[in-house]
Amino acid sequence: MIVENLKEGFKEGNLEGRCVLLSSLFLSSSIYISGFNVLISLCSIAISAAFSKGKVFRFIFGFFPVIVLLFVSSLISGFDVLIAFIGILCSGALITSSKYSEIAGALIYFRFPEKFVSYVGISLALLPTVINDLENVKFLYGRSVKEYYSILKAFVAAVIIRSLSLGETLYSKGFTEKIYYEVRKPNAIDLALLSLSSLLFLSTVLQPLLFQSI
Repeated sequence: MIVENLKEGFKEGNLEGRCVLLSSLFLSSSIYISGFNVLISLCSIAISAAFSKGKVFRFIFGFFPVIVLLFVSSLISGFDVLIAFIGILCSGALITSSKYSEIAGALIYFRFPEKFVSYVGISLALLPTVINDLENVKFLYGRSVKEYYSILKAFVAAVIIRSLSLGETLYSKGFTEKIYYEVRKPNAIDLALLSLSSLLFLSTVLQPLLFQSI
């Protein structure tokens, strides 16, 4: 269940990269600036879920064990931290609602160094492969709770081996830190996402100033 949801969650979407990147930043920042305000967190979750067509909920199910742990701790500390964590998770997961090549294009557009963008692009492109490795390891060891430690150990080993293999492949092919990226014109739904995210961010930033003036 967890692996299946993560696989679906990491599939590329069709939202425009620059709008998605800025919106994710605005939504996450709104939660932090508001001091984990529940209403702001819920608004962030709603915006992320609506424009990703519910895709971000895949990550909520994918990180279910972590959320359960936070839920238990929230019985003492309060539910605002739990809702804020889900909001930040959904805001960050919104990035997967765009093509990874467009996320790279957005970083290039905002003048990030191409070397940095190439590493980010490779990491994003490898995420589905890493999830497949987790699925394969889970298949080999079964679903028993007693096997979780063995699954985790085997998964970490598989990730390390794949990383070393990728590094050797890139080195042998003379990797020059060049990356393929796309930049396209946003459409109406992309601009609507950016507008709502910006409004939430501005309302969060301006709210303390309004209270001070009163």
